[in-house]
Amino acid sequence: GYIEKKIGFYTDPGNSRTQNEDSIVCFSNPRNVSDVELVLGVADGMGGDEVGKQASSFITSELERLFKDKGQYKSFAESLKTDPKNLPYIYKCAMESINKDLYEKRMKEPQHREMGSTFTGVLGYEMELYLTHVGDSRAYLIRNSKITALTEEHSIGHKIGKIKKYEDNKLPQYFHLLYRSMGYRPWLKMDYKILKVEPNDLYFFCTDGLYNYLDEKTIFLTLMNLDYDPVKSTETLVKLAKAKGSKDNISAACVLYLNVMGLEMSKQEKTQMI
Repeated sequence: GYIEKKIGFYTDPGNSRTQNEDSIVCFSNPRNVSDVELVLGVADGMGGDEVGKQASSFITSELERLFKDKGQYKSFAESLKTDPKNLPYIYKCAMESINKDLYEKRMKEPQHREMGSTFTGVLGYEMELYLTHVGDSRAYLIRNSKITALTEEHSIGHKIGKIKKYEDNKLPQYFHLLYRSMGYRPWLKMDYKILKVEPNDLYFFCTDGLYNYLDEKTIFLTLMNLDYDPVKSTETLVKLAKAKGSKDNISAACVLYLNVMGLEMSKQEKTQMI
């Protein structure tokens, strides 16, 4: 048996906006082509239609530029004076570099002063994922028929513990303000985790335009009812959030580590993954 990665993503402007300020990065490389096998994540731009889109797409396009091409990735590793296989360090440095460039872009033009973006996503190698998270997008893990949140929002409301569920027009506007985002400061404080992947794990990423209208149970049941198919699931969940009235841009991305032909892991391998 072996593990096959299946990837899907979908985005929609939502019910109230003409411009989509969300951006998605999604690509995989064969193992024999690059050490970077997967980059997947969602970015939710801020600062107004055009400016927000510029911010989110800058993050996703820079990640693609740095990690999709093996030559570019190796050059970046060399500039950091580190081994190209030191992926956790390289990925963190890439996020810090992108953040600094976005900050400088923001400070250069007066019309860009409100520019910023969330980012929640992973870089993958073999059966490990390196998760970075800034802002209020979310990442979930579905394992053994259970859904688990992997991130916490960097919003004022979440910080003071008063937002339990979405109630439209009932919360002060400042509750939704972020105290961490990409491009806000020249340095970056982000949540970072190394995730040990198990066969049949599904990792799901979404912006607040989705989870503000669909609870965890709905997300999980939809994924399960569609046999965890990443392409069908992301499209269905985005369209469902829109049907529920989402006024925000809505984006979702996910990767399934499909256990083909029933790969059995030895006790030793399982121990190493804990």
